[in-house]
Amino acid sequence: MAQTILIPTDFSIDSLQVLKEFLNKQEDNNKVNIIFAAGYTTSSSISDLLFFSKHRIIKSMNLEAFDDAVKIIENKYNNKVNVTKVEFFTGWNQRSFINFLEGNNVDQIIYSKEEKLESIHKTWFDITPLVRKIKYKQTAVEVEYDIDYPREYIALSPLFSTRL
Repeated sequence: MAQTILIPTDFSIDSLQVLKEFLNKQEDNNKVNIIFAAGYTTSSSISDLLFFSKHRIIKSMNLEAFDDAVKIIENKYNNKVNVTKVEFFTGWNQRSFINFLEGNNVDQIIYSKEEKLESIHKTWFDITPLVRKIKYKQTAVEVEYDIDYPREYIALSPLFSTRL
């Protein structure tokens, strides 16, 4: 059975570097399921909650570059990656986050040791502080960049700018 890995994301290409580093260091040939998770602030309006749609949220965030980069990684590491998907955490506390992890059958959380996630989307929030507080199997990876560049949400070039 494939192990399920959760990676906190801000949907920038930079956040995919965590996955790339993890896959490069993974020695066994077992395939993994990858969940890119982001916090999402929901409205308290009943109509908004009734018509909550993950697909609509993803479409409104315009994640084409992120999706393209994920497909590149899936193709490059097709012997290590079984499936990738995006999930939104809509809770507010640690217990609801643990329920989110258990509901998605997460075996391990991988996150960047030094990177603070930030997003251009108003309804998004960083779940990394919740990850660091809970007792769950987790690994912080170091991501090294060759050059300093602005955070990218629409270009694929940062995906190829790390040392291997």
